[in-house]
Amino acid sequence: MVETMKSLRLALFNIKKHKSESISMIILMMICMILLGSGVSNLIDIQKIYGNIVEQNHAVKNNIMMMDRSYHEFYDSFFENDDRVEQFVHVQGATTNASKFIDKDGNEASQYMFFLTREEEEKLEEFHPVTGLSQEELEALEHPLYVPYYVQDSLGFQEGDTFELILNGKIYPFTVAGFFESTIFSDNMLSLKMIVNDQDCRTIRAVAGKGHILAFDAENDDVAEAIEKDFMACVEENTSNGESMTFCTMLYKDMEAQNGQFVKLILKLMMLLAALILASVLLMIRYKIADDINEQVVSIGVLEALGYKSRDISLSYMFEYLLLGGIGAFFGIVGSLLISPIIFRIGEDMAGHHGTLSPHILLQIGFAAILLGFIVAIALLRSRLVKKYPPVVAFRKGTVDHSYMKNVLPLEKTKSNVHMRLAMKGFLANVKANIGVGICIVISTCTIVLCFLSYVFLREGSNALNAMTGMEIPDARVVVSYDTDVYQMREELLQDERVDRILISDDWFTQQVQYGDRSMAPVVYKDFGVVKNIHPLEGRLPKHDNEVVITGLFMTQTGLQLGDTIEIKLGKIEKEYLICGVVTGMSNAGTNLYMTEDAYKRIKPSYRPNVLEITLKEGVDYKEYSSWLQNSYGRSINDAMEDACEGETRRERIMKQAEKRMAKLLAMYDISHVEYAVMIDGEEIKGSSSIFKVESCVSLREIMETQTGGAVLAFKNCSGIFALISGIVIMIIMFMIMTSNVKKLRHEMGIYKGLGYTSRELMLQLSLRIVPTLIVGVAIGTVFGLAGLSLLTGIIGKPDYSIWSVVGVDLAVILFAFASAYLGAGKIRKISVCELVSE
Repeated sequence: MVETMKSLRLALFNIKKHKSESISMIILMMICMILLGSGVSNLIDIQKIYGNIVEQNHAVKNNIMMMDRSYHEFYDSFFENDDRVEQFVHVQGATTNASKFIDKDGNEASQYMFFLTREEEEKLEEFHPVTGLSQEELEALEHPLYVPYYVQDSLGFQEGDTFELILNGKIYPFTVAGFFESTIFSDNMLSLKMIVNDQDCRTIRAVAGKGHILAFDAENDDVAEAIEKDFMACVEENTSNGESMTFCTMLYKDMEAQNGQFVKLILKLMMLLAALILASVLLMIRYKIADDINEQVVSIGVLEALGYKSRDISLSYMFEYLLLGGIGAFFGIVGSLLISPIIFRIGEDMAGHHGTLSPHILLQIGFAAILLGFIVAIALLRSRLVKKYPPVVAFRKGTVDHSYMKNVLPLEKTKSNVHMRLAMKGFLANVKANIGVGICIVISTCTIVLCFLSYVFLREGSNALNAMTGMEIPDARVVVSYDTDVYQMREELLQDERVDRILISDDWFTQQVQYGDRSMAPVVYKDFGVVKNIHPLEGRLPKHDNEVVITGLFMTQTGLQLGDTIEIKLGKIEKEYLICGVVTGMSNAGTNLYMTEDAYKRIKPSYRPNVLEITLKEGVDYKEYSSWLQNSYGRSINDAMEDACEGETRRERIMKQAEKRMAKLLAMYDISHVEYAVMIDGEEIKGSSSIFKVESCVSLREIMETQTGGAVLAFKNCSGIFALISGIVIMIIMFMIMTSNVKKLRHEMGIYKGLGYTSRELMLQLSLRIVPTLIVGVAIGTVFGLAGLSLLTGIIGKPDYSIWSVVGVDLAVILFAFASAYLGAGKIRKISVCELVSE
């Protein structure tokens, strides 16, 4: 006990003596603990949010959504007669093809939406709306609208606000009555579930279209997946080819994994950064202990002569860093408890759900104990150097024998700057110590370079994530009617000077083909030579009818490689294709399958493109062009369905009525062509569905901006914060190194001062000693940063950056570190020649 108190007193004396280094160590430990504690705590609770909501709402877990044209009555029978299904419900609502709404800034925004009545919602899950309106105010609302929390948290709507829905150019005003938790369609990444009254739901259904949700529960996730596969097989067997392509499957295990995936990635990056900072802290502790021992070697000899054992002195270093680490961990835990709610709130916004954040005090204490364990181990191992200095050696300042080593870089041969020569002599004298410092610089530079490249990649906002999709992002995506010659219409539209280019495809939004037990979304073009947003990472884009291209993410998941043969199935048709390329592709969870029209026709002979992807020239307003397009090429089918059937003559009214009925047949019953003929008073009135050339026109670019804007902003902010933290770590490391060096070289610096060197010249010399380490460390860190980025390019694509911008970042890091070192060497000013002489 007495020996322990001796060691503790020595530790407290060292902490008091080295105040600035002690504070720096506490700050590093605090940053590390804040990042690790808040990151892990939030990751645990955010991962639980979706499962907790499902349990609280007693929701049916697995869902399959489809349009009315794809629904058949035998679907219900399949689930009702399957013994593995524990619960089954069939819900009907209204769904829109990228509807628009007026956001809080008064601008139009596009978003997929699914409208249900309260009664239908109660079939899927319990409905618990939260509202600040009174019962009288709610009853007075003519068009009440209940929306998921995402509409409040991310879109900024509050109770009582007007939510203006735009369908086919007509505005339908609703009043936000409250907010609720939804297990599906709760955020902007897929769709938004809106709860309306019966009359409003019928109105939207008549204008937009009818949708169905088949929801079921099973014993576990594996059984649910097996039921879904059997259902899809049943659909393919009993319907025409490709019927199941129009389904959107939302199994519980997939929804739970995908919920809040962006914020989960950010939290994992936080923990990675915490690990890198911890590595820097451990290296600095190792370096500082060795430096302290060498600096205090005479004092160690005195202590040993006074009866202190080497073990006591070693324990003093252990206690010193244990105390510093403990204080840093304590403030880190407090900081984590303060910051965690802010991070959790961001996570709720991005996940589309509200959850409960637990403090996880025991977990954080456990992490602190682990970190302190690492620190104690490093301190004890490094402090064993004390045993190398018995009193006799210690009184000779560590010199065992006289050394007559060669004088490297002698001053008498200096032909240029003497400060650089002195700095390089100091650098060569401390090569081992510089290695540890260099590793810290490598770690910090790697983080900064990665953050910089991420910021560069995201600086153009949603355009960055558009590049990750692996799809063309046109300004206008026009779905034409069955009777329309898509190629002829393309040539006509290309004559318009407002149009830059037009690609022909089909409705890939809900298509699926099969590779084994995996579903894939075919992206089909006649010629991939004209695409601009699909970039091959390996190989090339497809040209022949036996070639396909997969995404880098799909390749990683399946183990497929360039040159492999892949079997693709659609319905009962199965064909082999050669993988000729790999591209970036995050859309559709990376399951895009790229193939030419001829290749697709091998498994779908009836394939007929019906989509024009129009890219407008810069400066052309999409709204004006869309309005002109629909006016020039006939009303859309949706416009005709809501027509009032008015006209000046009976003939006009009859034609309007016929057009309205044709529109409903085309939109709701998957009929490709309709003709009519009416004989009235000897006059024949006839027509066909050929008048409907445009079924719908949406801006895919607007949809992407709505869906990805929040994620882009979050990643940009995190890149900046992580880079700032790495900069702080570099500054603290440089400060600690310089402070320690000034103390170690105090007598040497005093001699230089006595010879006439100024404090600024000595500060420059001492700072220049670290420059070679900085240059090498920054170079290696940059290489590691670029290598780390290359591991992600198969998933997110290749960021568009200049190598000179990376060099600029490296120079900025070197200059910043040098400036920090120069400021840290400022204690040279306090060295007094008179004081040293008197000593």
